[in-house]
Amino acid sequence: MRTTYCEGWFRWEKRPTRIWDESKARAAHERGRLYAVVLGEIESPESFLEITGDFVGVSFLDKHLREYLDYRFQTKEPGRLRMTTAITREFAAETDELKMATVYHFQDDGRVLIREEDREAGMIAEGEIPVELTQAWANYPAFGNYREVAWKGRLDAVLATWDGKSYRTGKDLFSDRDLD
Repeated sequence: MRTTYCEGWFRWEKRPTRIWDESKARAAHERGRLYAVVLGEIESPESFLEITGDFVGVSFLDKHLREYLDYRFQTKEPGRLRMTTAITREFAAETDELKMATVYHFQDDGRVLIREEDREAGMIAEGEIPVELTQAWANYPAFGNYREVAWKGRLDAVLATWDGKSYRTGKDLFSDRDLD
């Protein structure tokens, strides 16, 4: 898969900013400074990563270069990252208009706080479920080796460990509320 290094990803224009050569990106990686990696063809990438010394963000793109799936990782142990947030998005037809978004916040104790916003229906649902976090972990990527951290199936693998029964409810948890 083609790899392009750059200063960042310009979300508004859906393109990389300031293409870097490999040596400049490697220097940023070694110093723990922010840089970005575009995976796939530059005109139609599959994903991009934003990397610093203790954080990695991975955004998966659809054919319209919209971010439909995001993973956020933070260093939790030396050389090890854990996914702390995942976001899924659905868009209206061929537009950038957000239809639905679900945000998953992964807690250290295995709880996942979930917030789902359905903009078409004007509703928000919130809840909490227990999961096994084994699949949420990844090694901090060596320069040029982003396959493990950019594994698209990670969220599904983590959520598959939920028994489908136990969840905590309470005020506003898994209840619908009107959006203000």
